[in-house]
Amino acid sequence: MIKATFSSAVGGWLAAALLTLASNSPEPDEFAKALLANDWGEVEALARERLAVNSEDLQAHAGLGRALLERMRGLAGRPGLATELAVSAANQAVAHLAAARELEGVHDLWLEARAEHPRPEDGLDRALAELAQAGDPHAGFLWARAQPAAESEAALDALAAALALRPERSDYLLAALARRVALGRMDAARNTWRAAAERGANVDTLAAWCGELWGGSEQAGARAEALGWLVELRDLSGDAWLGWYRAHALAQQGKQEEALQVFEASQVGAPAAVQRAHAALLQSLGREREAAQLLIPLANDSDWDAYEELVSLADASALRRDFEFSLELYESALAIEQRHERAQHHRALTLWRAGRESDAEAAFDELFERWPARSDLLNDGGLAALGAGNTARAARLFELAAELPQSVDAQENRAALGLAVDDLPRAELFGLLNRVLDAEPQRSRALVLRSRARSDP
Repeated sequence: MIKATFSSAVGGWLAAALLTLASNSPEPDEFAKALLANDWGEVEALARERLAVNSEDLQAHAGLGRALLERMRGLAGRPGLATELAVSAANQAVAHLAAARELEGVHDLWLEARAEHPRPEDGLDRALAELAQAGDPHAGFLWARAQPAAESEAALDALAAALALRPERSDYLLAALARRVALGRMDAARNTWRAAAERGANVDTLAAWCGELWGGSEQAGARAEALGWLVELRDLSGDAWLGWYRAHALAQQGKQEEALQVFEASQVGAPAAVQRAHAALLQSLGREREAAQLLIPLANDSDWDAYEELVSLADASALRRDFEFSLELYESALAIEQRHERAQHHRALTLWRAGRESDAEAAFDELFERWPARSDLLNDGGLAALGAGNTARAARLFELAAELPQSVDAQENRAALGLAVDDLPRAELFGLLNRVLDAEPQRSRALVLRSRARSDP
């Protein structure tokens, strides 16, 4: 994440410099716009066209080197052929950037291409250190970034020297922040975080560091305060991600209503993950209908995490015996995906619990048609039938389930029903109980049933 921050900063300088320098070059607008848009494929194509016309076109060398550097980064760390492609891109990037080093910002990119090369040159660490000692701040930054944790003090010294020459560089500050965290200097790291925020560091990077600098529920208040300061500093009251982070910190302090206000202030255009978090908070406050209003449109847009949360909200409502609302949610879920097993299964159970026996029977029959070899579904259908007083249907479903794998519950339930209504031969009754106890010798209900069967005449 920090790499992306400093690269985008350098890329911005490069694009601005080329926009100024390209006024006498062919197709300057398209080239500069592609750079500013980080459209590296277009940059590469335009740069190669320009170099075919003029092999000494410095702007084209710089743009092509930047595009190749991004290609290398995209391939870095991948195995096999990707490694060789990354090496090739890196070699080309170094060569093209070296050709244009006199342009503003290009020297730094040239150093980055060398420092991030999948197979760096021998003596690179020493070369960067020598450049840093000679007053090259970016070389000092790259050298510091490459040092192991044991060299964090030396890295901090190098970063301090780089910042003395380029105090505006938020990426240097973020590198210093990381070193201070590694050394356990949390107060200094927090001050560095604020300085980086004041110098325009990437907001997502700052938010991630905030979670580390003020982590855990015990520091939730300080984290919420730091995020609030960042929101005010950057005028980001409508930023959905920051709103989520702040709301989470507030909720950890027990300030759910305040957290809800933060969510609502940043809800317009919020990503699905933020809306799901908002829905979860609403549910925790007992505002399930408002939570459902957030989840249903997301589920309709094929957000399957929201879909699962919608079904879970229906399950929770059923457990609270709010059967009407629970069934509304199951219907909404099944209107989106009618073959969702959990939604179908729990809807059938909820219909039974709500006293709608005929609807429950129809719902279970649909389940059996779709999943005929599911012993758990057949067993639950049997229990529903038994609860509705239909012992014949219950017995038939238990028997079907008992012949399937993983059917201990159904075997036990059929034995219990047989003992209650006396509709099983004794050998069959004991056969069922023995199968249960062979699978689970200490199963208490089956032991009690067997004892009763032995004592009955």
